[in-house]
Amino acid sequence: MKHWGARNFWWLVLLLLPLWPLRVSLVTGEIPGAGPDVLSTLWGMWWFGQEWLGAAWGGWTGLANGGLDVHGRAYGAYGSVLSPLSAVMWNLLEPMVGIGRSMALVGAFQLGALAACTGLLVRDLKGSRAAALVAGLGVLGLRQSFFGLAEGSVVAVTALFVPLGIVCLRRSACLNRTEHSRRKWAAGAGLSMVALSLENPYLAPLLPGWALCMLLGMGWRWRAHGQRPSSIQTLATGFLGGVMGMGAVAWLFGRTASPDYPTRLGDHFVSFFGLPIEVVEQAWARMGPSEWLNPVAVQWTLDHTQGVMAHGDGYLGVVLFGLAIGALVFARRTSWPYLTLGLSGLVLSMGSVMGDTPLPFGLLNALMDVVARPLTQPSRFLSLAGIGLSISAALTFDYIRQRWRWRMAGPVLTVLCLDSFVWGGLSLELPRTPVPHANCVAELAKEPKGLVVMWPEDASRYEGDLGRTWLHQMLHEQPSVHPGIASWQLHNGRSRDVLREELGLMYMAEIGEAMGQPVGRPDVDGMRRMGIDWVVVDLIRDERQSDWATGNFGPPERECPGYQIHRIGDE
Repeated sequence: MKHWGARNFWWLVLLLLPLWPLRVSLVTGEIPGAGPDVLSTLWGMWWFGQEWLGAAWGGWTGLANGGLDVHGRAYGAYGSVLSPLSAVMWNLLEPMVGIGRSMALVGAFQLGALAACTGLLVRDLKGSRAAALVAGLGVLGLRQSFFGLAEGSVVAVTALFVPLGIVCLRRSACLNRTEHSRRKWAAGAGLSMVALSLENPYLAPLLPGWALCMLLGMGWRWRAHGQRPSSIQTLATGFLGGVMGMGAVAWLFGRTASPDYPTRLGDHFVSFFGLPIEVVEQAWARMGPSEWLNPVAVQWTLDHTQGVMAHGDGYLGVVLFGLAIGALVFARRTSWPYLTLGLSGLVLSMGSVMGDTPLPFGLLNALMDVVARPLTQPSRFLSLAGIGLSISAALTFDYIRQRWRWRMAGPVLTVLCLDSFVWGGLSLELPRTPVPHANCVAELAKEPKGLVVMWPEDASRYEGDLGRTWLHQMLHEQPSVHPGIASWQLHNGRSRDVLREELGLMYMAEIGEAMGQPVGRPDVDGMRRMGIDWVVVDLIRDERQSDWATGNFGPPERECPGYQIHRIGDE
């Protein structure tokens, strides 16, 4: 036991390093990241904690798109959680450390566990502990790791089941293990396939594809040598179990998917050997080769622009890339599957088309469109590039350490650290979103269930207002008229549009303009029939609205700094 700490120092370091870029959020309690994707994911975690084993798994929920139509029928939505591991962790941590800190800790865990599991795979390849540290450092040094956390939220970086699943697949096929041990690892491989499809659907095809390649390799050796490998049946069982579980996950996501999501680009198709393939993703979601080795300045998404202006996340690390390419010379036999994985991630990150040339991401998206729904963020495949290149770099590092000892390996490790902390992912200062504090809004959670409307957020077309609605619902915990996650299927139409267009609760602000003005007078009786009990006036959003709200809804029943709350439902 006295050597336990020294033996496991590498993964303790990897688990703790992600706390560095998140340190400000851990101190201030602000939410790490900004923009609609981050806030919608955070709201989804809160929603998961409200529904747990019910609507969270493809059922109907009234917490989003709430209210009743003119016939008394409920609206609602069909939702499904992304990254349940993150959601469970967040709901356990939030009562103790708050909304923002729990989000930071969940992100740090996901990235630290990904780095540690990548190091574990290196150890499974007979790499040294120092090589495992290099592999994990390569993953954390990838800009996409922390950029994705701050732009696309934690669901964009959850990939720990990729290296963990590969470890399980390798051990389930290892002839030096007992049949009982191989079965346990095969079960772990199947569970990793299902978990990866739940945590990060972008990467879901990887593990079954890896297992299929292993099975084909075993079959080729069986045919060449005339002797069936004893582990082929065990591996095949894990593969089939995992694929069946993934089918259930695809059904879950397909059942709750909105037919209007993602927004199509119109008639933008490319031809692949005569087969028309629709281009779904926007140009800004692709990652060009010019960004891989160029540490350009980072620009974040801070408002409704939805990522159009965000850039700077493509940097892989010059030292990491050089070490990975060196594996072609120094560790070719061991590294080629992982180099292939890394290069595949780079190619997929380039999107569906380059100029007029179709790319593999388009073919993958055509398949995903049939199975569940197409993908919109090819840049997220940089996480695969980080895993594959980091493993290859670690194998090269081990060659350097064995050949030239630490007189060469030490400087290489030092330069890799400097690259990660100066230009790479560990150098990033993440944007932050403040958590609203409103005691009078939070007190609504103690009231009987009733629909709450935010003014002017729920009456506005300004897309930045939706994030404030999500954050305030996490305080009052009552049903709301917002549409929930963009990919969800809404039931019985959009209650928010009915509220704005038919009941006159409209705050006119052009898209991209933060301020506007009320339009007309709301139908308060119609709002009551819709099931609305409370109107929360967000004076922080627009301090001019106090008199207007009082004139339409009567004197506020409750007030606190920045907010006034009007009750319009029946007493």
